[in-house]
Amino acid sequence: MEKQSDFSRPWRFQAKSDTEAELFLYGEVGDSAFGDSITAQQFADDLKALGSVQRILLRINSGGGNVFAGVSIYNQLLAHPATIVGQVDGLCASISSIILMSAEKIVMNQGSFLMIHNPSTCVAGDSSDFLKMSQTLTKVKDSMVQIYKRHSSLSAAKLSELMDSETWFTPTEAVDAGLADEIIDGGEALPIAASASVSQFRNVPQQIAARLTQRKPDPAPVYIPQYSGRSLEEIDAAQEKLRLQRRLRDLGK
Repeated sequence: MEKQSDFSRPWRFQAKSDTEAELFLYGEVGDSAFGDSITAQQFADDLKALGSVQRILLRINSGGGNVFAGVSIYNQLLAHPATIVGQVDGLCASISSIILMSAEKIVMNQGSFLMIHNPSTCVAGDSSDFLKMSQTLTKVKDSMVQIYKRHSSLSAAKLSELMDSETWFTPTEAVDAGLADEIIDGGEALPIAASASVSQFRNVPQQIAARLTQRKPDPAPVYIPQYSGRSLEEIDAAQEKLRLQRRLRDLGK
């Protein structure tokens, strides 16, 4: 099995042996302001190229992204015969938290965060269009709740309430909620991924906000290729452009 070294994508498969591999999921799921997004089809091709590995360590530092791309990746990993172990290295938010649920065991580094919230979108049209979209989002949310229940023993009603509130879990809180199994002793969280996209969330914890504001506009760490060498100002501008493109795309439907 070859080691994949294509850093044009915000994820990377790395062979550890003939039977074990690591998957670094360190970018925005489904869309990217820099044109190097995670696509479900490309992910499927790369996963297939791994061959018959028996264990995959899924390492996540992602602010989320497109719901349906994320659900597709979740189902691909769930159907894979390998044992999946999920590890939160920095931030696992929004749809990346759904991808994390594909793992049979989930561990979190000290200082990392897991966030769940309601799915959202932009829509234009008359009252029937808004009603239809509201019903669709409710169905999407219900399916996400069932995915979280793969690990959590919390009731569907409680998980729905936590999503309504945009809940950010520390490692201890995630374990208590059944969304993680262990905390890595001595582990250290990486810098928060995709800081520009994190700003769209409503209830960003003070710890994360402080880490973002104190972060220098240096090149991002390795494994976050789409932000490497770009300043925070460039990232903010690109993300704003992406949000506008999405809104125009949705309005045109």
